[in-house]
Amino acid sequence: MLQNIRDNMQGTIAKIIIGLIVITFALFGIDSIFGGATVQPAVDVNGVEITERELENAIMLEKRKLASQAGKNFDPSLLDDNLLRPGVQQRLVNRQLLVQYAEQQDLNVSKVIVDGLIRQQADFQVDGVFNQALFARTLNNSGLTPPMYYRSVREEMMLTQVAAAFISSEFISEQELEHLVTLMQQTRSFSYATVTQVSVRESLSATPEQLEQHYQGNLDRFMTTEKVAIEYLELSKKSVADSVELSEQAIQDEFQLEVDAAAGNVQRVAAHILISIDEDDAGQALEQAESLQQQLADGANFEELAKQNSDDKGSAAQGGQLGVTDGSTFPEAFEIALADLSVGEVSGPIQTDAGYHLIKLVSLYEPEPLVFEDNRERIAQQLASKEAEDQYIRIAEDLANLAFESSDLIEPSEELGLEINKTAPFDRTGGDGILGDRRVIAAAFLDEVLVDGNNSTPIDLGGDRLVVLRVSQHEKPRQLSFQEAGDLVQRDYISERAREQVGVIAAQAYDDLLAGKTASELAEKYHIEWHPFTDATRTVRDVQPEVLRSAFSMSRPTDEKPTTSTLEMQNGNISLVVLTKVTDPEVEMSEQERNRFRQSLSSYAGQTQFEMLTKTLRDTAEIRVY
Repeated sequence: MLQNIRDNMQGTIAKIIIGLIVITFALFGIDSIFGGATVQPAVDVNGVEITERELENAIMLEKRKLASQAGKNFDPSLLDDNLLRPGVQQRLVNRQLLVQYAEQQDLNVSKVIVDGLIRQQADFQVDGVFNQALFARTLNNSGLTPPMYYRSVREEMMLTQVAAAFISSEFISEQELEHLVTLMQQTRSFSYATVTQVSVRESLSATPEQLEQHYQGNLDRFMTTEKVAIEYLELSKKSVADSVELSEQAIQDEFQLEVDAAAGNVQRVAAHILISIDEDDAGQALEQAESLQQQLADGANFEELAKQNSDDKGSAAQGGQLGVTDGSTFPEAFEIALADLSVGEVSGPIQTDAGYHLIKLVSLYEPEPLVFEDNRERIAQQLASKEAEDQYIRIAEDLANLAFESSDLIEPSEELGLEINKTAPFDRTGGDGILGDRRVIAAAFLDEVLVDGNNSTPIDLGGDRLVVLRVSQHEKPRQLSFQEAGDLVQRDYISERAREQVGVIAAQAYDDLLAGKTASELAEKYHIEWHPFTDATRTVRDVQPEVLRSAFSMSRPTDEKPTTSTLEMQNGNISLVVLTKVTDPEVEMSEQERNRFRQSLSSYAGQTQFEMLTKTLRDTAEIRVY
């Protein structure tokens, strides 16, 4: 199946970075952090929704990554969410498409392999050993659950399989290697000159009759843009937090809860010697345990006795070490006996279902007693934050209900004590401040708001901010009169004529080139400047990339005649390119260099195939952006 898709895919070869397509673990399960809240879809990919929350948090993580790369003096506020959004959104869509593709190909990763990978992660280990309590606590701090994290790791490993199937399967033959290295090291000598719109614009003018005719022939270009003005209510958790008041008693009560909780946070490191019970002779196990107890009393080494006598072979090799317990790890009888021991002390025989244990308390950790004054400010901040969160959620719910039930923003404003803000008219490109947020712009132009005159539903702006808006003014597009559009008509007319004139001059110059005119003759006739390059490589920096690509795609010149070409630039200018020489290098490489080139080219070809897969999936997918 992989080969069939690869054989049928088409596209322009372009280098990709796999890390930009397969998103890192940090992006997975983001929706769970905000579980319970109403989520708005941002994109639908073949029926699977990527939520606005996922997208917002992916943007946030992208900003953190860019800020980290930029250094400690970088100002993160300079990163515009609206500029980052398209790229991040595309990467999330690509990842979802690849996950769906992997599932369609029945790719799978066994639970044993996923468990093994998770257990190897240092973040979940204590002294190099996987710790279940640390695992659960780490995920909880990130708003994740073990099943969510397990699923994300499994999906990531599936995507790695898909990428490897393409990136690692390409093969470069010796002939291909020679040819590609020759092309990579090839040099070309060429020159180019550009006919610019600026160079012809000054010579252009327009009569009133010409402008009137241009206006009448292009009425659709001279319309006002549709504009709206809005009024809105904004709710932020910061404003809610500023109004929170706490009683001293509440702070003291919370402190007492922490004191009580800390009292149960004693951690003990235990070791034991286990003597299993033989059903046919239960007394023998007790006698052996008592004998070992006596040996310990006589000065024997606990670790050595554990290695030689313990039936718990896993801990015996470690001198009986069992690790840390908070009082809930081992059987009740074991924990009770351990709690009665002093550090270094060994218990008498303690019976559990596993047999008789000689238990040693290796070490003990007891938290320092909490002092109210040292913790008061922290506790007050935590309580205020929690109270602000609770109030913010309650007010947000009230705002949603009142906005739905009201015909304006007056009632929600009075009920919730929120100020009604107003904006000047703006079009679909938005503006400054809140009008720079595409979600606000989109909501303002929704039919149910713009046409029906309803309040919008709450718009989540991220950063614990909500907005409800309604349209207060609507300016429909209208035709500009010739007088109103005067300057715009003239600029548009001159630009159009300039584009046409550039084409005419470039065509005449090209014909002169074909007729044998020299570059100096063309420079004098058409007032253009030639830029010569001798033995240029594909990486030369002093030439425009568009021109360089054109020069290296032109056919070879002959001894009698150079190769000429015209190139329309993205800005509307036209360049004349004259290729005079192509030089192929002698390819001399050591075997080590050949292997390095072959590996690099194979990886590049595989990455290209992987990019084609992603492009094919996008081209055939049903993607809806909200």
